[in-house]
Amino acid sequence: MTMIDKDEIKNRVLTENTAQGILNHLRELESNRARMQRRWIWELLQNARDTSVDDDTHLIASIEVGDGEVVFEHNGCGFTNEEVAHLIYHGSTKIEDKNAIGQYGSGFLTTHLLSPVIDISGQLQDRTPFRFRLKREISSAEALSRSMDQAWNDFDSSEVETSDTFTTRFRYPIEDGALGAVEEGIAMLKRCARFVVVFNRQFRRIEIQSADETMSFEVIERSVLDGEGLQMVTVGVTDRGIQREHRFFLIEGVHVSVTVPMELGDDGLMCLPLEDTPRLFLGFPLMGTETFSFPSVVNSLAFTPTEDRDGIYLGQSDDSPNKTNQRVIREACKLHVLLLEYIAENRWACVHELADIPPIQDQTWLNRAWLHKRLSRLVTKIRDTPAVRHGEVSMKPANSVLPLASETVRVETLWDLMSEVRALQKGLPERNEAVGWCKALGSWEPYIDSDLTSLEECYDGNRLAHYIEEVSTGPGAEYGT
Repeated sequence: MTMIDKDEIKNRVLTENTAQGILNHLRELESNRARMQRRWIWELLQNARDTSVDDDTHLIASIEVGDGEVVFEHNGCGFTNEEVAHLIYHGSTKIEDKNAIGQYGSGFLTTHLLSPVIDISGQLQDRTPFRFRLKREISSAEALSRSMDQAWNDFDSSEVETSDTFTTRFRYPIEDGALGAVEEGIAMLKRCARFVVVFNRQFRRIEIQSADETMSFEVIERSVLDGEGLQMVTVGVTDRGIQREHRFFLIEGVHVSVTVPMELGDDGLMCLPLEDTPRLFLGFPLMGTETFSFPSVVNSLAFTPTEDRDGIYLGQSDDSPNKTNQRVIREACKLHVLLLEYIAENRWACVHELADIPPIQDQTWLNRAWLHKRLSRLVTKIRDTPAVRHGEVSMKPANSVLPLASETVRVETLWDLMSEVRALQKGLPERNEAVGWCKALGSWEPYIDSDLTSLEECYDGNRLAHYIEEVSTGPGAEYGT
């Protein structure tokens, strides 16, 4: 009678179930390629970050786009055997690590949008080298099961020399159908890498190499400022051998950090617009949050993101992820006001960029009513913060006189008219910031539950005309009609 090996049966069933799950996920990814193909670069960088040791700032990550291939390398800690098994058979080894963002879980499968085949090499933590090929073509669960077992067998018997610089290497052979994913991923990396090194101290440098260019991003200085958690972070971006410096004003709280980009202009430091930068980061950008209604960039490892990592669960239920995310956004609002106060106190320019709140966009993961209430409170705080530059002083927006018009030239014309009225002169912003404050005022309208002209600080042409009429025709008027 043949003996039944129960462990062998169990392992085979588990592998088959895993293969079926991977197959379903890969098919779903392929069906949503256009939406998901920007994620691969962040998954690779997240995995690199999670191999670093605390905040030791030694990590170098390199992405090289060559002829028919993409190679990603990093110098983080070597693999454990368990991590290799999770990489091959799918799943995360970092479930209990609060500082890890994601290690070889379902997110790593998105990198197969580059290629169904990955050549993986590196070294274990005892410096033993390894190499194997991981093949995941969308054909059948049975084929996937065989390829996973083959990868494990190849790993178990592999021998290879490794680089002195990098401990891990992923090589993706690229065919024409994946070129769009490569281009989009690299474009997003160029756009967001500065924020990534600001938020993730683990990175010493992120490099991009291709036949046409060589770029790198690294923090060259972190200056601690007066005030708890306040820093000025200088990022060096080197492009074809020329380095330019980019500044970020950062404040770190208990569960969240908030930053805004700065620039050194003729009049000192000035705030820059965020434009198409994702507003929410979980160490790395949550793609799709470029339109999230917040006036600065928010980063928190406490966030629970959506499965597609394109947002955070925010007020759609009373479960723990929603409550945690809401708590983080509330803390971010407080930190944002502290940024605003510090910038205004130091008389940096273009503070209105921090007062400009994008409109709330409908999202399946977002409770509009909750966010509207929170932003209404933020607008109230901003109005009561001395942030409007006027000569040698800064005034609260609520106590200022802010021109309101639909076009830039009309705002400036209105400012010129108001500057001739002695009683209004002392409340005007500086002329070169009037348009910016007008734009910020326009962004507040959804949160004040009334017309903008109901605010004491708002002056459009009609209100100016009525004001002049009152002071020129009333009892004791100093002016003619």
